[in-house]
Amino acid sequence: MTDPKRPPSLEELDARLRKARESQEERSGPSRFAGAPQGPIGVAWRIGVELVAAMIVGVGGGWLIDRWLGTAPWGLIVMFFLGSAAGIMNVYRAVSGLGLAPGYRRNEKEDPERPTGDGH
Repeated sequence: MTDPKRPPSLEELDARLRKARESQEERSGPSRFAGAPQGPIGVAWRIGVELVAAMIVGVGGGWLIDRWLGTAPWGLIVMFFLGSAAGIMNVYRAVSGLGLAPGYRRNEKEDPERPTGDGH
């Protein structure tokens, strides 16, 4: 029951993936969305957009809840504070680098100067 056709080795698979990525870049050029904004103006724009978007969603949602339930102005007030908190959290994630790759954190080997939070 041995299969005469072996599956490709990891090295062969890696070489094929590398070749496919290179041909994709040659056809379309490097993606302009490949990384996070590198300059200070890009970071500033991202921070501003994060804050404004969170506030718009929070205030808009509060206004809609108030109109739907007739609880004016309580929904607007509560959602204003929730939107503010979400905006500040997004700005923190953007500045600390946690927002660059959702679900992944930088490890100590990549950023040794960053404190780990365990007192060491």
